[in-house]
Amino acid sequence: MTGANNTTRDVWADPEAASRRIFRDLVISAAGMTAAGLVFGNARVAAGVALGGGLALLNFRWLAGSVRGIMAIGSKRVPPGTAMKIALRWIVVGAAGYAGYWSGFFSAAGILIGLLALVPAVLFESLYLAVVGGRGSVVSDRW
Repeated sequence: MTGANNTTRDVWADPEAASRRIFRDLVISAAGMTAAGLVFGNARVAAGVALGGGLALLNFRWLAGSVRGIMAIGSKRVPPGTAMKIALRWIVVGAAGYAGYWSGFFSAAGILIGLLALVPAVLFESLYLAVVGGRGSVVSDRW
């Protein structure tokens, strides 16, 4: 493998770069889904999708921070309190979603749809890795 391929491979395979791309794609996905909620639903559905998308963004950032902290330790044991932070993350997201629904301003279906904004973002990242990773990578060298 050449030096150029190593550089290309390092860029697209870097976990921090992948995290940034997924976050960017999550923002795009949530915005697109919110617009679709407004076009195909109503303002309440769109507001629910926006809330759910915002919670998905918060959830992703919080999880990425927890994973980064675990990886920085470099130990086989998980740092104390990490499991509680991961569980608390879902409690906060669930409570915020429920509070939004309870207020009457947000559609429950919209909130759930917004929380699923990570699915297209991960799909975009998978397609990116399939295309970029197929050029000049170890996999393509075998074929």
